[in-house]
Amino acid sequence: MLPEEVAILRKISPLLMRAASDIIAKGKPANELQKEADPDVAIRGWELAAICYKARKANHRILGYTYLSGAWTARDAREKSQDPQKRQDYLDLELAYIREAVNFLLITNQATRIEETFMPDGTKIVKENIPQARIFEVMYILAGCYRILSELDESNRFLEQIIYGGAAAQGIVLWFVTQARDLRQSEVVGPTESPGFVPAGEEEAEETDEEEEEEDPDEKKGGWFF
Repeated sequence: MLPEEVAILRKISPLLMRAASDIIAKGKPANELQKEADPDVAIRGWELAAICYKARKANHRILGYTYLSGAWTARDAREKSQDPQKRQDYLDLELAYIREAVNFLLITNQATRIEETFMPDGTKIVKENIPQARIFEVMYILAGCYRILSELDESNRFLEQIIYGGAAAQGIVLWFVTQARDLRQSEVVGPTESPGFVPAGEEEAEETDEEEEEEDPDEKKGGWFF
């Protein structure tokens, strides 16, 4: 390892240990627990990944997708569990991860605007040059996340941006517009069961974002969603 990588690892080790404390308490190596399909290892794995991504200063979209993947893993665990307390624990983790995903994807959404945008501390948000399909994807994910969090007004705000912003849409963007119209009419609010899927974007292969060279959690062609 390079000296700078060792320094980063030393810096984040306390965070990693705290995040993995319930896994360590099981008294088995993580790889053994993975072979046993332990859901807690899978769920916490996304948090550990997010800590590492933050240390490497990954872009906000990758961090948002990492937490979103953790939320869906927690949802899967909740669906499979028969223990009421564990189901509640997994639901709490799912919602916590979704809130983190929203925080990072909101910054991504702001980074695609023409006007200058700023963080709460006054730091200027660096612009991101990403394909139109990806911009619509982020807005659609935000709309769905806010619906799961029972924040209907915020959800509808993003759905309306998709619907009116994609008036002449084609291809994958048209898919987002159609789905946004359907979701706008839906009365379902709050955590649900198994998520649906977002099709692979036609423009996805054209991305040149440097951070895409890292392991993007959304790099499975045809991702998740509501």
